[in-house]
Amino acid sequence: VKELVARMQPGDVLLLENLRFHRQEETNDLSFAGDLASVADVYVNDAFSASHRNHASIVGVAQRSHVVGIGFIMEKEIESLSRIHDKPESPFVVILGGSKVPEKLKAIPHFLTVCDYVILGGVMGLTMLRAAGVGVGHPGGRLAGGSRTRSPGPAGGRGAGALLGGPRQTWQAPLR
Repeated sequence: VKELVARMQPGDVLLLENLRFHRQEETNDLSFAGDLASVADVYVNDAFSASHRNHASIVGVAQRSHVVGIGFIMEKEIESLSRIHDKPESPFVVILGGSKVPEKLKAIPHFLTVCDYVILGGVMGLTMLRAAGVGVGHPGGRLAGGSRTRSPGPAGGRGAGALLGGPRQTWQAPLR
């Protein structure tokens, strides 16, 4: 990479491969981060959805760069989140789904204090319904922890909606 950078002319752009293929990326290897930072004049992070990761290209490079900033997309994300954090408009609805259930479960108590509605879908919804004793899921599906799931259906007041003080009838369906 250093050789390619040395041959660059004004106006050239060098695109690197996905850094997640390098084991040093996910361990925030200081030497790797230093190598990345050494070929840049400015570090701009515009990857909001990855900024929580302690990876070399996010944390390490920023720590080793002389000029650091955020991009326009990151700025817009921060402004939007600040607005709904500081003065949420009603109805304020949060939809949680996807994987990484243990990390998201930690956020639910906070959301219950500030949101009008919390909607859980995907594996999150299945996990909550299962915890409430409702048979849920879809063929071949898995809950957090690897438990197999069963076909979805109305929970009849016993699902996540009831747990959250919401509707008496809940239905688990994939979020797509």
